Amino acid sequence: MKEAALIGKRYRLDELLAEGGMGEVWRAHDELLDRPVAVKILRRSLSADPLVAERFRREARAAASLSHPNMANVYDYVEEADAPGIVMELVEGQTLADCIAEKAPMDVTEAVTLIDQVLDALDAAHATGVVHRDVKPPNVMIGADGRAKVTDFGIARALGESTLTETGTVLGSVHYVAPEQLHGGGAAPPGDLYATGVILYEMLTGKRPFEGETPVAIAMSRLSKDPISPRAWRKDLSPAMEAAIMRALERNPVDRYATAMEMRAAIDTAATGRPPAKPEPAAKMDGTMILPAAALPADATTQLDAGATTQLRPQAERNQRTHKPLFARKAVRAGLFILAAVLAVLAVGAMFRSRTPARVHVPTFDRLAYADAQKLAEKNHLEVRVTRRVQNGARPGTVLSQTIAAGTVVKSHTTIPLVLSLGPPECCKIPDLDGMTIDEAQSALTRAGLALGDVSFAESEKATGTVIDQSPNAGTFQSRGEKVDIVVDKAPPAKKKRGKGGHD
Repeated sequence: MKEAALIGKRYRLDELLAEGGMGEVWRAHDELLDRPVAVKILRRSLSADPLVAERFRREARAAASLSHPNMANVYDYVEEADAPGIVMELVEGQTLADCIAEKAPMDVTEAVTLIDQVLDALDAAHATGVVHRDVKPPNVMIGADGRAKVTDFGIARALGESTLTETGTVLGSVHYVAPEQLHGGGAAPPGDLYATGVILYEMLTGKRPFEGETPVAIAMSRLSKDPISPRAWRKDLSPAMEAAIMRALERNPVDRYATAMEMRAAIDTAATGRPPAKPEPAAKMDGTMILPAAALPADATTQLDAGATTQLRPQAERNQRTHKPLFARKAVRAGLFILAAVLAVLAVGAMFRSRTPARVHVPTFDRLAYADAQKLAEKNHLEVRVTRRVQNGARPGTVLSQTIAAGTVVKSHTTIPLVLSLGPPECCKIPDLDGMTIDEAQSALTRAGLALGDVSFAESEKATGTVIDQSPNAGTFQSRGEKVDIVVDKAPPAKKKRGKGGHD
């Protein structure tokens, strides 16, 4: 798929954001509505099945009917060269998987705040009869404003259970899929809640409840074993939080929470040590509704009809009127205090805004470590968003490229997309071979997990028979077993020994 391609006659694919077992995710631009979007294109090996393609189309349209602040909204369905795709809201930020990798074990308040939002999205979906079926950290985006948005509603259902054995799909989901789904049972809301419990466990401990050498081993362990208590990994977790998580991870779905809101309430209670606040219910008396006292204004009796007024006690009415002037004076003083505070905040904000330039130049992030790139962005009143990829020859965690070129003038606080290196799959640092003999160079490479490649010769001022150059360079990184070529010094013709008969 070329980056300049236009699909659906309106969506320009600008940048490949991610690749996975199900397909590709692209940053794109809607030429018709002039807005950024994300386009997820289904892998052709999956879409080749007409039934899968039809389910994908149907579920994409069903997902488009969902709307919630904690969902990545689906806008459209497209097809390109027989590969179906969905157009959805572009969430600028990072996946929850990246957040966990960087921060776990996470602060309890931060983790619960994010999980609450995931549960809010699931509650809205379950209320309309939609089950996600593939809740996992890569399917939760954390926006620049800290808001969590759940993505890919309906895609797991569209692909069907048969594709759980597809390479790449089971590997990403087996840690989070509920036991009943492994048994072949139908997906239901408790399965989504189980996956959410696994995510919270991982956020708070940095571990997953079940691990194994293969996906099958991981799946089998959850069918017969209870997860290790999260407090075994993190002693400062409260018993209440441990109990809330373990209930979500019950093997039998009937033993879990009945709804996402029930699970949210249990987690919030465990995090704060007190039950979540509930609105005071209205009471009824003789068929007439009596509002809670806090909801009644001071002169409420004058607004009620004659029949309702008889329900109020006369003494309470007299007391309200007696204290009304005092209440009014206090209310005025409180209002003036609040107004002064607001004006002070606005003044401070204006002062800081005046110090921030409206437009700035984008600096060079190339080869910087991620932490240094963040500091440089902050210094220049910018923000950064990262994607990662495996890259030979680059130190892990360093910037490989930036989408907006250095020197470009942009608005303050613009987000600059960066690509970070993960290093090669098995990272080996190339040693400095300068001045070594061929045998010494081969030994050094073997110790580093690398191999000796081509050996060529050239004249130099260095000692004969020693390394004068190498490729790739020392200090870079390569996959284990990769070869390193060397150039070795050879003696010039005048230095060479003459053979028998006076010939060279």
